Parts: sequence; structure tokens; C-alpha cells
Amino acid sequence: MSQKEAKRRKAMELLTAGKLDQKEAGKMLAVSVRQIKRILRRYRTLVVSLCITITLVGVRLSSCSASIW
Repeated sequence: MSQKEAKRRKAMELLTAGKLDQKEAGKMLAVSVRQIKRILRRYRTLVVSLCITITLVGVRLSSCSASIW
């Protein structure tokens, strides 16, 4: 994972946890609020599909039961 990807992931985690708003995330990543919305939508889709896959395999993770919405 590149530094850019790691920084983006951290920003999305903080954003979904409510510790950061979209404007602050945009400044952190040097992108617009509109781009943050697009990134967040992809991040949520990825997390949900990952949790479904993990559930189908039979592994339980606490992060999958946490609300990302």
C-alpha cells in the first residue's frame, strides 16, 4: 500500500467514525469535498463487500459489525 493509499484509508476511517468531517478530510487529502464523497462511496462499497466475503468464509470480525454509515 502506498503512502497515498494509506493516508486515504486513514481519512476514510476517521470520516466514518465521525472524528473528521468531509471538509477536513478534503483538506487532509488535498481534494474537493465532492471528491471526498466519491472516495467515501467507493470505500463503503469496498468495506461492505469485504465483510460479506469474510462472513461467507465463516470468519467474524468486529470491524464488520461496526456501522460504517
